[in-house]
Amino acid sequence: MKRVNTGQKIATLTLLFTFLATFTPTQSAETLEFTTSLNGPETSVVSADKASVWVMSYDNSSLKQYSTSTGQLLNTVSVGGSAFDIAMTPDGSKIYVALNAISAIAVVNTSTATLARSITTPTNSTGIAVSPDGANVWVSTNFSTIRKISTLTDSITANYTAPGATVYDMKFSPDGTLLASASYDETIRLWDMSRGAEDVLIRE
Repeated sequence: MKRVNTGQKIATLTLLFTFLATFTPTQSAETLEFTTSLNGPETSVVSADKASVWVMSYDNSSLKQYSTSTGQLLNTVSVGGSAFDIAMTPDGSKIYVALNAISAIAVVNTSTATLARSITTPTNSTGIAVSPDGANVWVSTNFSTIRKISTLTDSITANYTAPGATVYDMKFSPDGTLLASASYDETIRLWDMSRGAEDVLIRE
């Protein structure tokens, strides 16, 4: 593991977030503001066709779909519990929801706007990310553990320990070679997917 000192942090983070960016508008930016009627912190993902945005709130057990052109509520999907994070598959067909109130992950079919299934996990979840190839879902827990789950079999195929505090968010690099995890103790870890081990630790 390599540690990045404070002097390198800003430049490293700038580079990190630059190559992790996956959505680049091709036209002049426009702002659409609308009320979601959700309480608490929210997390969202934009559909593959950019026609809608899916929004989830920790204080609400429903995933809501809104039109990006009008702000109109299109669909509401009950996922069975409060969520900390959501992630969409590369093809936009499914959304995985990290449920924090119960030990499960909800899988939502975006074409039918229905709950497809729930995946039981050993503990509740705090963060979630889908690999760029769509083959695996990575889920973090309250116990500093990151689990790798196959999207084909819904089974846990590997467990990794993230030393320190709870991991609250994870993002893949576009090529899928690195996974960045952000923890409550103000650390960011980069995981080398070819080795399945953490490679760089960036500390605030």
